[in-house]
This record gives sequence, structure tokens and C-alpha cells, in this order.
Amino acid sequence: ELLKSMEQARSSVDAAAKSKGEEIQKLEKMVSRLTADIDKEVKMREEVVRGGKGIESKLQKKLDEVMKEMNTVRSNADSTIAAKEADLKKMETMISSLKADMAKEVQLKEEVTKSNNALQKELSAVQANTDKTINALSEDVKKMEVTITNLR
Repeated sequence: ELLKSMEQARSSVDAAAKSKGEEIQKLEKMVSRLTADIDKEVKMREEVVRGGKGIESKLQKKLDEVMKEMNTVRSNADSTIAAKEADLKKMETMISSLKADMAKEVQLKEEVTKSNNALQKELSAVQANTDKTINALSEDVKKMEVTITNLR
């Protein structure tokens, strides 16, 4: 009986060992799968980090290009504005000069008009005096003709 009991115990130990061995194998497989999953996760994270750095680099490059283009546009705009401001100042100077010339011309026209009016008055007075003188001389000529006719 002791032998039977030992065999049962051995059989029981073998069954327990086999059961434990199977459990250990299952756990080893689970650990292996978990390790593989963790390795995959680590690789994916590393790829994301690398990809993020690549994206960050690309975004920085694009930002640098946009900033360069913006600075070029700003520089061109500043140059254009400066040129237009210079043109505007020239035009303002020309307008001022034209206004001054027009004011002088208006003043000259007024002076010419006054002078012309004065000359016309003077001419009218001279014409009137000339008419009086001619009329007086014509009267004198008529009187002389009458006198000459009477003397004949």
C-alpha cells in the first residue's frame, strides 16, 4: 500500500508537474507575445518620434521658406512704397510750382486787363480830342474856303 500510495503520489506529482509545465508553457507563450507586442510598440513609438522629427524638420523648413518669401515681399513692397512716395513728392512739388505759375499768370492777366482798360480810356480820350481837333480844323478850313470864295 505504501508503494501504491507512493505511485499515486508520484502520479499525482507527475500530473501536477505536467499541469504546471503546461501552465509554464502557456505563460512563456504569453510572455513571448507580450514581449513581441512591447517590441512592436517600442518600434512604433520610435518611428513616430523619428517621423515627428522629420515632420518638425519639414515644417521648420517650410516656415523658413515662407518667412524668406514674406521678407522678400516686404522688401519689395517697401521699395515700391519708397519709389511711389518719391514720385508723389515730385508731383506735389510740380503742383505747387504750377499753382505759383498760375497765380503769376492770373496776376499778369489782371495787370494786362487794367493796362488795356487804361489804354482804351486813354485812346477814347485821344480819339475824342482828335475828333474835336479835326472838327475844329474842318471848321477853320470851311471858314478859309468861304473867305477864299468871297475874295474871288
